[in-house]
Amino acid sequence: MYPGKYYNDQTSALTQVNITLFDTYLEFKPVENIKATRHSWNFDEIQFLEINKNFVKLIHSTDGGLEIRDPEFIQTFKKLYSHTRGTSIYSMVLRGGTKAAFLTAGILFAILVICYFFVIPWGAEKIAGQLPKSVDREVGQAARAALDETIDTAGSKLLTEFASGINWKSDDTLRFSVVKSEVVNAYALPGGYIVVYSELLKKIQTKEELAALLAHEVSHVNHRHSIRKLCKDLSTSILVNTILGNIGAVSASLYSNATTIYNLRYSREYEKEADIEGLELLRTNHIDQKGMLDLMKILSGIDKKIAVPTFLSTHPLTGNRINYLEQQIKEHPSSYTDMPALNGPFRALKKLYH
Repeated sequence: MYPGKYYNDQTSALTQVNITLFDTYLEFKPVENIKATRHSWNFDEIQFLEINKNFVKLIHSTDGGLEIRDPEFIQTFKKLYSHTRGTSIYSMVLRGGTKAAFLTAGILFAILVICYFFVIPWGAEKIAGQLPKSVDREVGQAARAALDETIDTAGSKLLTEFASGINWKSDDTLRFSVVKSEVVNAYALPGGYIVVYSELLKKIQTKEELAALLAHEVSHVNHRHSIRKLCKDLSTSILVNTILGNIGAVSASLYSNATTIYNLRYSREYEKEADIEGLELLRTNHIDQKGMLDLMKILSGIDKKIAVPTFLSTHPLTGNRINYLEQQIKEHPSSYTDMPALNGPFRALKKLYH
């Protein structure tokens, strides 16, 4: 038997009692009143509150409560009680008291944060990889139609002729366009739309730099970076609709947000992936890889006090980006040719944009 104090629902007075534990219930009766009624409580009728390691309260659903300050009782009771009550979070909180409640709340909050910022976006990106390529084309078309830009027909024809001299190793039908603008920019839309602004063409000095720019943008298309980024940004709705089997709603969500693709800021991971594949495309076509380095140096050398190039706002030029490009070229040296087929369209482009 274990000592404890009993109180009922009518009075706050404490009565000394002796408590006996059984496998699924406990019994107790007053110490001084031998003729008093013996109380019997099933464990599933008891709420267990652990105030500290030496003090617990047992609250019955209809018959008051017990206060016990016996460490041996507490240890024995917790073992018996856990077997009958299970190990749900709710029951653990009840047994643990206030400290356990705060600890549990903190753990649940941390799990929610991790899921929201890491697990759900990761899952949404994996789903993006399973979407049919037709989604890319339709989202790209919607984004292109929404952009209020005038295509320079003459420049686009020359850029397409230049690009046709390069094997892009792409499953998409690539469409190359030039937009007349004083903004230094280029971007790729899902489905194979590559757009270069005339101001950026003015900055480019060699055909190798232009080939590197296009190789970088085509790599974004090949790796579906825009769709993957959009799925990450819409991760919660994407994941819920996928779990519910509503793939049509996933596509609809992407279409309705197609206009945001233009302003998507690629992650360092995506940029590195596009840089490395861009270099591989240059090597495959026997184009001097140094063109990629020269392109990055041109962009990084633009006076930011005058205007921050839009290209850099969506394609962040991190401090180590030129360093790892140099390292990649060193690790993967390749021969290159003059690529005479590119000379004509490149000279015509430079004559048009000088």
